[in-house]
Order: sequence, then structure tokens, then C-alpha cells
Amino acid sequence: MEQVAHRQAALRQNPSPEPAPPDYSTPAGLRREEFRAMGTTISMVLPENQAERGAQIVRTLFSEWEQTLSRFLPESELSQLNQRAGTPVAVSDLLYTVLATALMAAQATEGIYDPALLDQLVQLGYDRTFDDLPAVRFDPIIPGEPGGRWRGMKVDPIRRLVTL
Repeated sequence: MEQVAHRQAALRQNPSPEPAPPDYSTPAGLRREEFRAMGTTISMVLPENQAERGAQIVRTLFSEWEQTLSRFLPESELSQLNQRAGTPVAVSDLLYTVLATALMAAQATEGIYDPALLDQLVQLGYDRTFDDLPAVRFDPIIPGEPGGRWRGMKVDPIRRLVTL
């Protein structure tokens, strides 16, 4: 805990400078395409003759992922699942795969990686997108539940059911 307080004090005294914009050059025959999605800039370099089609495929993919996996969109499948905690819910292949993989990572790291931190994130003020967050504030760390809530999550690979 003392180490966390020390880091927080150091950050208050020496805030990070704004990152410099990257100076990317695009090689001949290629085209750079960029767009915003999921709170970040997606950037890709594609063959010039396939850039428009390739960029559209990637935009569509990210749009589908965001519509399914965003906790900031009330209509997203993940938000709907979070609202039904404790109840088995049939989910799409995408959401099932993401959650099953997250649970495998939690098990493999014995909870060091924990996909079930929604309550802690909201308590820390991360209850909206990065663009809507206020300036950084340093509040006490909110401990997770002993053992991690991820241990209570259940996935049924046959029926594609998830219980949070």
C-alpha cells in the first residue's frame, strides 16, 4: 500500500507530458487508414489497391465488437449480461469466446488477471468512456473481493450460457 501511495505522490509532482504525435511515414504502395473505436485510434497500413475495402472490413469488425463488448453502451450484449448477473444467459459466439478466454486467463494467473472488476472500476470513477472521464484523481485503492468474483462466473460450452 505504501508503494502505491509513493507512486501516486510521484505522479502528482511529475505528471506525464502529453504524448507527441507519432511521425509515421507510409511506404510507397501502401496507404494508412485510421479511425476511432473502443476509446482508441485504430491505425492500419494496407496495400493501396486494397486499402478502401480492407479498412471497411476492419471498421465493421470493430463496430461489431464494440456493439457486443462495450460496457458503456447500455444496449450492448455485455451490458445486458451485466444487468442479469446471477442468471444463466445465452450469449453470442463472440461474447462467449471472450468471456471463456478471460476466465482461462484468470485461472492461469490464479486471479492476477481478473475479468470481474466492474464494481471496482465504477467506484474508481471509470464509469464512462475515456473521452468523458474527468482529470485524473487519486483516491484510495479499492480492494477486490478475496478470491475474485471471476471464480463465481460460469460458462456452459454446450449451450453457450454464461452466468455472472
